Amino acid sequence: MGVVPADARGGRKPADTPLGVMEDELCLVVLEGAARGKRHVIDRECIMGRSVEADVLVDDPEVSRSHARLRRDASGPWFLEDLGSRNGTYLNNLPIKNAILAFGDKLRLGSAVLVVSRYNPVEQRLRQRQRLETLGRLATGVTHDLNNMQQAVATSVAFLERMGPDATFGDPLVRECLTDLAAASARSSELAACLLGYARGGSDVHTEVNLSQICREVARLASRTFGHGIDVNTDVKPYLRVLGSGAELHQVIMNLCVNARDAMPRGGTLSVSATLLEAHDLGGELASGPHVVITVTDTGTGMDATTRMSAFEPFFTTKEAGEGAGLGLAMARDIVTAHGGIIELSSEVGQGTTARVCIPAHKTAGIRAMALTKPDAEVVPLAESVRILLVEDEPLVRKSLSRVLSGAGYQVVTAADGMEGVRLYLDGPRPQLVILDLQMPHLGGPDTLAVLRGADPGVRVLFITGQPEETVEKVARAYGVGVGLLRKPFSSEELLDAAARALKASHEIDDTVRRNR
Repeated sequence: MGVVPADARGGRKPADTPLGVMEDELCLVVLEGAARGKRHVIDRECIMGRSVEADVLVDDPEVSRSHARLRRDASGPWFLEDLGSRNGTYLNNLPIKNAILAFGDKLRLGSAVLVVSRYNPVEQRLRQRQRLETLGRLATGVTHDLNNMQQAVATSVAFLERMGPDATFGDPLVRECLTDLAAASARSSELAACLLGYARGGSDVHTEVNLSQICREVARLASRTFGHGIDVNTDVKPYLRVLGSGAELHQVIMNLCVNARDAMPRGGTLSVSATLLEAHDLGGELASGPHVVITVTDTGTGMDATTRMSAFEPFFTTKEAGEGAGLGLAMARDIVTAHGGIIELSSEVGQGTTARVCIPAHKTAGIRAMALTKPDAEVVPLAESVRILLVEDEPLVRKSLSRVLSGAGYQVVTAADGMEGVRLYLDGPRPQLVILDLQMPHLGGPDTLAVLRGADPGVRVLFITGQPEETVEKVARAYGVGVGLLRKPFSSEELLDAAARALKASHEIDDTVRRNR
């Protein structure tokens, strides 16, 4: 798009689509920079810069604290104004002091590049509606599978109770029951994690996404919720990574699988595959370089040419009234396009349908991530000398975690909520570590931490939470040094490892303080 510098209009062509009176809200999307993919909805005058008080935060050392301003007159277009920044403000690669904005313009502040786009709140609501629609249709299958796991747990526990006091852990039947209990727990956790991954909504920031993991999650969820008449096959290559929103890409693959299921009312085979291919091997209008290619194939009823032509149109559906709004493929296309990729359909009546998604691969695609090293045992204080305060409102969780920690030799004190935890911390011998649930009644985890830090700035806390990854990352950024995080469900080994890491870090901080005295 063109740009009209307000301070140097001489001879320049006016902007093709200035942001005028009717566009009350615009959206800035970060194309390059630390927050790539983040969307900033602008509905009023705002400051862009590096200061935490800025309305649009641009975390870049080349950006001034108050770098530029977005403003508009009561009945005119939006303007971009440089605020005397030390490195300048650029619009479509031209330095500006004051300029009219147009859709498609690119703003550069330091190394960050943002593109001006329309913000459509109706489209956002439609996307959420489609997500909830699909989630609701999965609910029956999820409930059925969780009930099966609960039945396995209840039956195994009842069997163990009937075995009597003479039974030992070496008894084959006891070992079999314990194995079944562990398997039921793992399957329930896995199912909950897959469902949560779909339900939690999109992230504003594009990060490195493991599409191999997402494809497997969706396939597992499909195999447990689509009914026994549908066989789910997978052929997913490892380490397939792209830059994008994991939740949005999860939605794309799930939408394709749900459509495949609906096309097989009498059962059939659903196949999910993913691999890495070069653009020149794929054809079509793709950027050069490697692409992650996801293919979802069904053996269902197929589509005729007319249906194929309309498949991506919003609200187009061949289903009965009340069975779908016709948003799945339209949303999938929009999401894939926003990730720089394409989505294609091939189908014949009676021959099934194949959907192919091609997205540019991240530079790390195909490379195995390095394993994290475990803490050195010799720098961790001996367990018997460590006092841990465990603050958890769920009695079953509190007792089970306490058993694990006590069994490892730690001195464990427990509290049922944040208020009791604060009292025990202040009144008794000071613990070296506080394990703190993030969500609790009366006094939640963050508020409890604030009170504890007020009394002891050096308090060491390990948060435990069932919240999604995005929430965990926000907590990590918000509370910083002195706070660890562990997502539920976790194994006993993961709990002990996280506690050791927290104690090791605390031990190193204490050593540093002593050396600096």
